Amino acid sequence: MVAEQTPREGALTLNAVSGIGMLTVGMLGAPIIGAFQSKSQIEQLQASQDLAEVAPNTLLTDGKVDLPLRDETIYSVIDFQTVDMEEFQLAVENTDNPQQINTLVADLKTKGTQRALAKVIVFPVIMLTCYLILIFYFRTKGGYTPVVQEISLCEIKRSWSWEGLNCSKGKDF
Repeated sequence: MVAEQTPREGALTLNAVSGIGMLTVGMLGAPIIGAFQSKSQIEQLQASQDLAEVAPNTLLTDGKVDLPLRDETIYSVIDFQTVDMEEFQLAVENTDNPQQINTLVADLKTKGTQRALAKVIVFPVIMLTCYLILIFYFRTKGGYTPVVQEISLCEIKRSWSWEGLNCSKGKDF
């Protein structure tokens, strides 16, 4: 659509638009998804009754798991928290069943990641909605038609100062 709606700019505009999209996804999309995943993992771990039953008392507050958290920042804009696994491992290593706790934590973190990805589905749904709006917009205008730009060789000669083209009497040659 970009190439057909802006034919004079052509490949340059098409590459600029796609490049901006790729940079946005790479630089903002991945860190935002990571922050969602981290938040969802923390929620999953804190809500787990199974983990509360086997966790050491040093990690419990009012019968719920109180995880050691670490504040993180990406690009000085995206603030989020992660589980401080080193501190968590120090608290767990003196228990009777550290292997069971670590297995349970790994399972809960996986569930948390899956829940986060279920929330991230909002972005593709927004994109789908935008594309559907574009489809209906073009239908109301009578359908999608590319912009056709007529240019003669004489115009090329004038813009590029090409020698050898004869533009007399309205002819291109």
